[in-house]
Amino acid sequence: MKVHEVGVRIGEWLISLAPEARPHVAILELTTRCNLSCVHCFRNVMRDPREDMPIEVARVVVRELREAGVRRVVLTGWGEPLVHPEIAEILEMLKRTGFEVVLNTNGTLLHEYLREVIECCDEVVVSLEGIRREQHEMTRGAGVFDKVIEALAEILSEKEKRRSRKPLVGMQFVVTKHNVDQLPDIADFAVRHGIGAVYLSNYIPVTPDGMTLTCYACEKCAEHARGKLSELSKRLFDVWNVMVVKSSFTPRVDFTCPFVEKSALYVRFDGLVSPCMNYAHSWRFYIFSIERTIEAVTFGDLTRERLSTIWRKEEYVRMRMNAKFRQFPSCLNCELQDVCSYTLTNEADCLGNSPTCGHCPFAHGLATCPL
Repeated sequence: MKVHEVGVRIGEWLISLAPEARPHVAILELTTRCNLSCVHCFRNVMRDPREDMPIEVARVVVRELREAGVRRVVLTGWGEPLVHPEIAEILEMLKRTGFEVVLNTNGTLLHEYLREVIECCDEVVVSLEGIRREQHEMTRGAGVFDKVIEALAEILSEKEKRRSRKPLVGMQFVVTKHNVDQLPDIADFAVRHGIGAVYLSNYIPVTPDGMTLTCYACEKCAEHARGKLSELSKRLFDVWNVMVVKSSFTPRVDFTCPFVEKSALYVRFDGLVSPCMNYAHSWRFYIFSIERTIEAVTFGDLTRERLSTIWRKEEYVRMRMNAKFRQFPSCLNCELQDVCSYTLTNEADCLGNSPTCGHCPFAHGLATCPL
């Protein structure tokens, strides 16, 4: 990109930071607890506590999101939203405030909150590790697959009774070597269960052994997965009402942060504001057999500061601007990553950024952000 073009784009970015600029989307993490103990979960290596957001904090957060101009609130994060003891009140509060409300869930507790979900949510995204019982329960545990299928049937039946298209039902599917052959059959599964959106993501291991399950790290499996995705696309050709969002099986060089592109932020269970889900908590993951340690990045506390103030903090703006204009190195494509110490943490990179997003699997297209 020419120097003049960079100057113009930075100028446009600075104009967007005028007083009327605001976040559009917020991920709201109500809890870091979960009713399942999935073998692949990020929570297994997170270093932060397992707690619920106090209802008093939730009320403050909802007020700040509304006053800052947020339009869409996604209930997800490092825990299962439906285990929060005041989830019914929070759902009703969000909908009453006027937000577009999205719920990401493992689906096992949906039947307990069917009325609230139907009446308050615009979209419900259910996580499935396989469209057959054996694959799903291999990761999630025995007895959970039938609960999810029954909940999907209840939602579909209730929507038909109300003659309503809402909530849109989505499916989050994490591709591994165990379930990659099921990709084409997702088309029939989606139609049968009233699923209107499919979000495909790669498995990001939290242990070295987990690398054996990934397709993106195996050239043979990656090529096989691309073929299965092609079959899925052909089967969906005549199914106009099913949307598919796909991850890449090769790290993209064109660094793109979904949170920056959608003007999104992440609110933790304790009210702290993080730039994204990947940096919301301290944890570790493995990509191409390299352990990468993440230290949590936060820019403010909504119980002490206004969201509009936090959103415009210099260090937060600088991080978003660096991501917007790709001022981070593309570590997952770098031929030096096997010997580079910078790629081991998110603390700094070879271009002088601190923190850095250079090895973010979401920005490189390997994983799908729940936005």
